[in-house]
Amino acid sequence: MSRPVTWNRAVRAMIVACVLVVAVLFVAANFTLVEVRLMGLSFQARLAWVVVVPAALAFAGGLLYARARRDQC
Repeated sequence: MSRPVTWNRAVRAMIVACVLVVAVLFVAANFTLVEVRLMGLSFQARLAWVVVVPAALAFAGGLLYARARRDQC
């Protein structure tokens, strides 16, 4: 049997949904092709993905780092 939804969980779900909607709107608005030069490698990618993918990876890395430090103490 599942737990009832609390206000904290509902607010957190709404915040996550809003962040995802903003990300989708950002990707739709910035879907232009740009040249990316990274450590001698050059390729073309969509501007939105050049911004969103590294930001998501950095966020996930920060979460993992914080979790590892918390478990270490």
